Amino acid sequence: SGYLPVRPSSLSGFVEEEMQTTLSTMLNTPIMLNVHEINIVDLHEINKQIEQDLSAMVIFTMEGQMAKAGYVILHVPQESVIQMTSIMLGLPIEPDRPLNEMDESAINEIGNIMVSAFLDGTAELLGIIMLPSPPRTIFDLPKNVFDLVIKESNILYDNVVFFKTELICDEHELSLNIFMLPNPPVLLDIVKMLEKIIEDSAAGM
Repeated sequence: SGYLPVRPSSLSGFVEEEMQTTLSTMLNTPIMLNVHEINIVDLHEINKQIEQDLSAMVIFTMEGQMAKAGYVILHVPQESVIQMTSIMLGLPIEPDRPLNEMDESAINEIGNIMVSAFLDGTAELLGIIMLPSPPRTIFDLPKNVFDLVIKESNILYDNVVFFKTELICDEHELSLNIFMLPNPPVLLDIVKMLEKIIEDSAAGM
């Protein structure tokens, strides 16, 4: 499994802009969104790279010209879930309250629009059209959700594509990450395309 850190502007431009506009509109507050690194990480490693705290993990199956192409998972830590729900519904922010159905439906809605924007951006970039299935949100530790997805899919995923995302917002401290678990043949295509983008950007194309 290669470690492929990528940060050419061409790569992130599409994806960032689509997602940034979406999130700013939904939360009615200006948000800057940077995908500041894209890494292909060994699945066992990923659990060390993200904090294992209670989070909303919004799971989508990627469907498109390739039959089931794998999964996209939006990872939103609990504090950010509560803030996003409260902003969307105009409620006071209670950081210590338990997550509930209201959060699930808000984060499904955010996930749906964000991941659609994300797949639009990556499709434009990678030339692969992929559509997200309806979302399914699980509140748990990220590690448990990765384990569950792998168990359900019956596919041996070795790698995950980690889109390390930074949100900058004056009013709120928000964070989220995006993970793509492509089926092995799809992963090979993505790696080739990313390598080409890196070469082109190094050559100043």
